[in-house]
Amino acid sequence: MMSDFHLSEQPLLTNAHGSVHLALFDQNSCCQRLFFFLSLAAHFFDLPMSTPMDLMLNQTVFVDIERGNVKYVGSIDGFGDGWVGIDWEDPNRGKHDGCLKGKRYFQASHPKSGSFVKYADVKTAEDFSEHAVDKYYQTTYQRTLIMATGEGEPEENAGKSVSLPKGSEVVLKSVCVNLSNLPIAFYSSYKLSFPVCKELTLSRTLLTDWRTVFNILDAFPAVDRLDLSDNNFDNSTIPTDRNPSDKIEALNLSKCLLDDESLSKLLSIFRRVRDLRVASNALKHVAFPSGYDTLEELFLTGNDIGDFVNLNNLTQLSSLKYLNISNCNLTSVVITDPFPKLEMIVMSENKFTTYESLQGLKQIPTLRKLVIRPLIHSINSAAYREILISQLEGLIELDRCDICPIERKSAEFQFLKSISVLQPVPAVFAADVKRLLAKYDYQPENFKQVAGTKTIVLTFQYKDEIFKKELSIDIELVRAAGFACRKFGIPIRKTKLFIRRFSTSGDDGSSEDVTDRKNMLLTNYDFEDGDVIVLSRS
Repeated sequence: MMSDFHLSEQPLLTNAHGSVHLALFDQNSCCQRLFFFLSLAAHFFDLPMSTPMDLMLNQTVFVDIERGNVKYVGSIDGFGDGWVGIDWEDPNRGKHDGCLKGKRYFQASHPKSGSFVKYADVKTAEDFSEHAVDKYYQTTYQRTLIMATGEGEPEENAGKSVSLPKGSEVVLKSVCVNLSNLPIAFYSSYKLSFPVCKELTLSRTLLTDWRTVFNILDAFPAVDRLDLSDNNFDNSTIPTDRNPSDKIEALNLSKCLLDDESLSKLLSIFRRVRDLRVASNALKHVAFPSGYDTLEELFLTGNDIGDFVNLNNLTQLSSLKYLNISNCNLTSVVITDPFPKLEMIVMSENKFTTYESLQGLKQIPTLRKLVIRPLIHSINSAAYREILISQLEGLIELDRCDICPIERKSAEFQFLKSISVLQPVPAVFAADVKRLLAKYDYQPENFKQVAGTKTIVLTFQYKDEIFKKELSIDIELVRAAGFACRKFGIPIRKTKLFIRRFSTSGDDGSSEDVTDRKNMLLTNYDFEDGDVIVLSRS
């Protein structure tokens, strides 16, 4: 039986056929230089030199479409040699934590993220051009092949299986290229050109070197949408001599191990991006190069920003309309300069616990849509939705639900009824109370006589839960049910509504399905004390 496989200290990259492509050795010795050239020869002549010695500890590899890191190479007691211990990126993909039958072979990062696979099933670094040709050459009807002799491929050969010699120049007229979830790491075998491709996706590969990425991009002169998400890039490889590009309009760099410095370098290259996604990186102080006037949508989800002050540089983005800062560990909104055109902010899954922490939103006069779901309690029966609607005058959508004029009026009345009677009125609400008292020209004690408005206390039931709320009779039933759905934590969509009428005889009373009439105003249902609106999910 073979002994445990030796782990090399340097990686050997193999192509799709299992042949060694490149040995990244320190070439100070003659032996290493010799092995370097032998490795290249093996690649170009398809000599099978790949062995378990190619693998390094912590090297990222693919098995089928799953990606993980090598933690062990060798034998397993009772199962022989040729096994590779993988710590999967998906924490639930494996079967154990590296311990099998009481013997520990490696330590996985999660209790169920470890597995053993046969070495033959492991895919290491492969060539972008080979995958591109395999996927798009035979499926592209309009293509051109230019051999080393300069002879073009006859058009009648289109669609037929053609064996391409290494070094061929290939022109492919695919409009969209997607080579995600593949062990792509370098670009070598063919010289490709995609002259009409508009969208390129290379997410979740084995790419680590930005220079390889830009070499690939040179083959896509017309691309304007680029997705490089979920790649473990070495950001020290970002080229400093790359000419700025004005062609990329949508750029996805989420989960690319970016920090503030590396993002700044990349933005100096990609100068005209309109839609930028940099979620789940290591960003802290987000800054853009001066004159960056094209960006309209920015996704920062999952970065540990911590302090909103670190985002104030974004106010220089003169075209920014959409900002996603959910799950960024934010505790308050502090804005020093207004955002010129910002219309929508998504800021859920943060740590906003007081209304004082949200007052900075008033400094965004253009704000129309807000997703927040804060950890804030109601005040004197005024829910956070009613309070935020009352405080943010221009808001037309809150937490993905429209704010119609009737709901705004109802929310402002509820806000006044609940807040204006507090003694003293909390300072955070004082200006809003004063503004709304002037708007509706009434005194707090005359609330129910304002503009002929009448209210009703409705009872909602979902399973065993009960929720009561006072609402204006001039809003639709679906709006009223929306409050209850948020309270019960269920979506209004596909929720059926029944009105169970109160019965004096002691039984449960009759139930009426009003789902198809839910857009009628409450005043049309003739509610009486004891009636219950029952919510049901099919």
